[in-house]
Amino acid sequence: MRFLQIITLCFSCFFINLHAQTKEIQWMSMEEALEKHAKQPRPIILDAYTDWCGWCKKLDATTFRDPNIVDYVNRNFYAVKFEADTKDTINYKGKQYINSQPLTPKVPNRRAPMHTLGYELGISSFPTIVYFDKNLNPNPAPGYQSAKDIQPILVYFAEEVTVPYRDYLEMYKRTFYPQEVDYKPVAQANTYSIEEALELQKKEPRKILIDLRASYMLTSRMMPTTLEDSVIASYINENYYLVEFDVFTKDTINAFGGKFYVDSLSTPFNGLAVAFLEGKMNNMPTLIYLDENQKMINQTHDYMTPKGLEPIIKYIGEDHYKNEKWPEFIKRFQGEL
Repeated sequence: MRFLQIITLCFSCFFINLHAQTKEIQWMSMEEALEKHAKQPRPIILDAYTDWCGWCKKLDATTFRDPNIVDYVNRNFYAVKFEADTKDTINYKGKQYINSQPLTPKVPNRRAPMHTLGYELGISSFPTIVYFDKNLNPNPAPGYQSAKDIQPILVYFAEEVTVPYRDYLEMYKRTFYPQEVDYKPVAQANTYSIEEALELQKKEPRKILIDLRASYMLTSRMMPTTLEDSVIASYINENYYLVEFDVFTKDTINAFGGKFYVDSLSTPFNGLAVAFLEGKMNNMPTLIYLDENQKMINQTHDYMTPKGLEPIIKYIGEDHYKNEKWPEFIKRFQGEL
């Protein structure tokens, strides 16, 4: 394992206890967003509106004025205002889009035709918010959305969650709004410090599972909800020593033949977290798997639901990784469900 130092990193703020730094979303045209995206890829959020749409005006006056939403969008997205009946020519994914239909006079009960880009993006009503991932694939969400409604969607795209949205949303609510889904954890995985896990491993060899915690990533804050699932917690307690490790801890860690601490002159992160991730501190949430000899077996950098995590902890925990390739194992595992 290589142990590196890194320069101070900037990172996204999160919604809970957030102090907003800006007052307005930094809206831009589609061309401007695509130009910026080409230089530095980010997800794009597009607000499709018309001047006759009352709910569009409410979206602007409420959700897009919420200081937490404003700050999060400005930090993590390129934000586009798209007037759906514009006559502008727009280039998107190598194709030119225009509004070639005759312009209807803007009189009561008569509306201008929608731009062809709107049809391409799946827009059929207003307001519609279109979320583009970093590959510029559009995901339209029609209807008015409150600040509370839009929060989990923004996180889903900003933190590049790969699990199905419905499964993710359930875990999001369990974590941040458990009362709304009548959720109470029924199990708890035993947790240890790094030093405790290493000492226990000497007496009773087991693998070590390290959950790197980063409070500025909401999906990282959701991982404990996954780990307290009854199936997951029970299996971890029998087969692993689970370590919850705050990447900002100021504790000095004596482990793996070295001493790790926060070098405040170069980074706000503890040196052990930097070493594990080789300085790539945006690779979270992260689970790190160590074998009985403290050798790293694997790292996973995606948020996972209990359903997604279960085969992985069993693949590693039962040593299937030593003699069976993952695609073969997962097919067999899914066949057993």
